[in-house]
Amino acid sequence: CYGFHIPSFPLHIYYPKQYKNKKDYSTWEYILLNINHYTFYFITNMIQLKDIVTIQTGVYIKPSPNSETLYLQLSDFDKDGNFIDRIVTYVSIPEKNNKHLLSSKDLLFAAKGNKNICIIAPETNKTCVASPSFIVIRIKDKEKILPEYVAWYLNSPIIQNLLANHALGSAIKSITKNVLEDLEIP
Repeated sequence: CYGFHIPSFPLHIYYPKQYKNKKDYSTWEYILLNINHYTFYFITNMIQLKDIVTIQTGVYIKPSPNSETLYLQLSDFDKDGNFIDRIVTYVSIPEKNNKHLLSSKDLLFAAKGNKNICIIAPETNKTCVASPSFIVIRIKDKEKILPEYVAWYLNSPIIQNLLANHALGSAIKSITKNVLEDLEIP
């Protein structure tokens, strides 16, 4: 067997000798994408995402032109998850919805559609709230766990493939809050 090490990730995956040829890259990629996530459990220490984060859905609020709270929607980000500084929607937040206000380093997971990207909430001088297109992931202890690590992990091809297999719906795919909560992370 030949060993394969994923950089910055304490995991070794072994493949049969027949896959050592670089021409078989598509085969390597296929094997990597089809690794069952339970395989990781025996190799590294895994915990469920819900043990290190709080997860809530975005909130639906009608637009209000005389407000200063940004209402973040999928259309406010490009395909790579970068915030597009353009005309955005503003909303007024009732007192009961203050728990939905985003804080620094909150993660936004695009739960609906074909591209379930995880992005870090943009740093702005205005308060922000996420639309129902997003699931908001808030790290419980930001000094122990970097939000960038969680975003990287959720955007990795292996996890994206796993999430795609758990997506619900036929026309518009959707990842549920429960699927994210039960996801294991090293």
